[in-house]
Amino acid sequence: MSQQDQLRTLISKQDNIEAAIDALYPLLGGEEEKLLLDNWGAQLAAGREDWRAGIIGNGEYSQTRARIRMAVLKMISEISPSDHSVFISYSHKDRRTAAMIADELKKEGISVVIDSEALDEGGNIKGFILDAIKKTDVTLSLVSNSSLMSAWVCLETVHSFDRALFDDGKRIIACYIDDDFFRPGFQIELTGKIDKKLAEIDGYIRDALEQGLDFASLNQNRSRLLDLKHHLGRILNALQEHKCLDLKPDSGNGGSLEQDRFKDKIRPLIRAIKAQAAF
Repeated sequence: MSQQDQLRTLISKQDNIEAAIDALYPLLGGEEEKLLLDNWGAQLAAGREDWRAGIIGNGEYSQTRARIRMAVLKMISEISPSDHSVFISYSHKDRRTAAMIADELKKEGISVVIDSEALDEGGNIKGFILDAIKKTDVTLSLVSNSSLMSAWVCLETVHSFDRALFDDGKRIIACYIDDDFFRPGFQIELTGKIDKKLAEIDGYIRDALEQGLDFASLNQNRSRLLDLKHHLGRILNALQEHKCLDLKPDSGNGGSLEQDRFKDKIRPLIRAIKAQAAF
């Protein structure tokens, strides 16, 4: 889904004009357009306050929102499509870092596909992943101990490697927030954790069989874990052979990246995406 489509979804499906204005702001180059956005945002805020205070009625407030909605949609349609598009692959335990990266990329005019924004409720996860990898130029893999235990991230990584291998226009770029995968014994440790999860699922399947219950979802989880175990060595080898961007949190700062230091660390990523080349 393009940036324009994401913005239209915010407005048309969610009626969140305010969020669309915030997301649109960094995509604009002209000061005049930004002043228009500021003005529309102020009008929305004032209208909302007047409506809550009973100064204006529902009809007048709705008319204000409808007028600004149409103006914002017109501005969105006039945006030049981004020359660069990125799919962010990450574990949901790392969602804060993924969101920070997405925000910085959008400020640079880079189109971002991330499941928290583009995957509809009830949507097919596997289909979304394959479609996102196919339609974007770069897959940004956010590597952590959590992501390397995620069967979904494994699927994203493997398909991205395959597309990058056979399609010269595709790239995969890895950023790590944990560097344990560099350790020689990491694959053995992680495989042990996968085996432990598999044994747990096998126990649940036996219980389901004894009780005559459907265990299709358990079987799917088991298959995804087996895929992760099968591809783990290939993924770790590829990560170790390629230069990855270090986004590790500062150990002396409560395990978080300060905003200024984060921007400094992410600059090589932005350059690589715009050059459509790995580090």
